[in-house]
Amino acid sequence: MKECRDCRDIFQLYAGYQMGEFSGVEPKKVELYQIGDILNYYTILLADIDINYRGMDLTEFEEKYGAGTEEVFNQLAAEPGIFFAYYYGYYQIDALRQKAQEQLQGQFDDVEFNNALLRSGSVNYAIVEKSIDRYIEEAPKKYSYDV
Repeated sequence: MKECRDCRDIFQLYAGYQMGEFSGVEPKKVELYQIGDILNYYTILLADIDINYRGMDLTEFEEKYGAGTEEVFNQLAAEPGIFFAYYYGYYQIDALRQKAQEQLQGQFDDVEFNNALLRSGSVNYAIVEKSIDRYIEEAPKKYSYDV
């Protein structure tokens, strides 16, 4: 099996967002923080595209993104696409979570979902997806009762 070299960081990003509901902060504020955070990630991805696809130089970059962004420019120029794996990986996990919640509704369990997510370890997305699909398939059996 091919190991996912960025999985640890992707899982950390996912776990950080899941902790919001246990923080004691009003849920709407947590949601707004997460939206702002995700918009920041998209900005980094757009900046990466500007530098490495469109060929934007430092002067153009600072005009668009503001003065004092040379360090960001240098990192993105030195390591094209470095952040895509993290943010796209988080997006994929979030999509799997939404799928499980929609299909299982009241039978969805945060802990069981997270166990299914982590069960396979640091592997590619297709294997993680199979683990989540197995969770979705098995959850109704686990919570059905004969009357």
